[in-house]
Amino acid sequence: RRGGARRGRPGIRAVVLPSLTRPSAVNLRRSGRSSIIASSGKQVVVGGEVVYTTMDDEDVLASSGGDAIGGGGVFASDARKSLEKVDPTLRTDLMSSATVMSQVMDQNAWERHRSSLRFFRVFFNVFSSTVFKRIFVPSLLPVAIAVATCLLGWPVKPINALPFSIGGGLVSFMLVFRTNSGYGRFVEGRILWGTMLNTLRDVGRVAATYSTPSTRMLAMRVICLAECFAWLLKTHLRQGRTVGFGKHSLPEDKDTATPRVIEAMKPMGEAGAQDIKRLTEDCPHGPLICMILLTDACKKLIEEAKLPFDAATELQKYIQILGGCLGGSERILKTPIPQSYTRHTGRVLMMFLCSLPLTLTPVMGWSVVPAVFILSYALMGVDEIGIELEEPFATLPLAPISTTVRNNLKSTRELMMEGI
Repeated sequence: RRGGARRGRPGIRAVVLPSLTRPSAVNLRRSGRSSIIASSGKQVVVGGEVVYTTMDDEDVLASSGGDAIGGGGVFASDARKSLEKVDPTLRTDLMSSATVMSQVMDQNAWERHRSSLRFFRVFFNVFSSTVFKRIFVPSLLPVAIAVATCLLGWPVKPINALPFSIGGGLVSFMLVFRTNSGYGRFVEGRILWGTMLNTLRDVGRVAATYSTPSTRMLAMRVICLAECFAWLLKTHLRQGRTVGFGKHSLPEDKDTATPRVIEAMKPMGEAGAQDIKRLTEDCPHGPLICMILLTDACKKLIEEAKLPFDAATELQKYIQILGGCLGGSERILKTPIPQSYTRHTGRVLMMFLCSLPLTLTPVMGWSVVPAVFILSYALMGVDEIGIELEEPFATLPLAPISTTVRNNLKSTRELMMEGI
């Protein structure tokens, strides 16, 4: 799963990807080299019954000398489709193909990101840009008006450009405000999930450190429920879309945490069956129910293990922080930037672009057509980026963050069972 340079050969870097798909192997070709996603099946049994089939430990995508997933690497379309199976509710149509799964970066990815060759790379890949694809059709309206003015030869004289000079400044201000507001929401969403990750680590740390041989199963329940919270919050924020375009209009895009909850509670054996039932069967609010169960598990651990006052206070504080992360995420999801501002920005931008040919055609002739298209792409692209950032949980790397929670708490459990 991790490789290093050997006998002059390039090192193999691996990226862990959670998967609940059937065992498969997909050959990926990139830059003359090949990568492979490989998995082997394993069954999860709860109460003597096979619940579902999962991977051995995790799926690993190893790229020989290439860029890591989430690190800004370039991927073939097969890789994109494979990653969509890993996290089907991730809106890859809103993301650059270079960040397919997430925007979790490593040092190699930052080097590529800072490369001065990025100008050539992004320029020649413009037609594969998700922003370009999404705004291509709307940008055709100003272009059509430009073509019409050229064909009709009207207006004969250019209209006074002063209104466009004033309007250009207004449009720029509106777009900057729109994009900054969307980026602020994106950053806040990422901060909330970073806080959740750190808090769940702390919950596991305190539970494992203060547990005794007689209370390890109580601590195990705390750690397992902490992992469940991450998957349940991810599902809660991606409840599926029943309207839209393309494949993302299908109701089966609804996320589900049931397999992940079952896998997280597996170390509890039969003792975790009741918690699994409460978190998966007709659960109206998964994260809230999980917090209640987690509070109950902490309470029993505090009482049985006779935790010191400061440790008990820390556990209760961590649960409160998790509640804040849940509430903050719901606020971002359910409260968009005032829609009147979004609509007004779109209307003003479209009127500005559609009226540009009236003053440019008499001066530029047919060259106004590509000029209007480029201006439409530039201005509409800024507005589109603001829209994409406004609802961050569609594109934030929620699955990799939840996987990090799983891996960290798994290590915590192993240390606890070894007696630390």
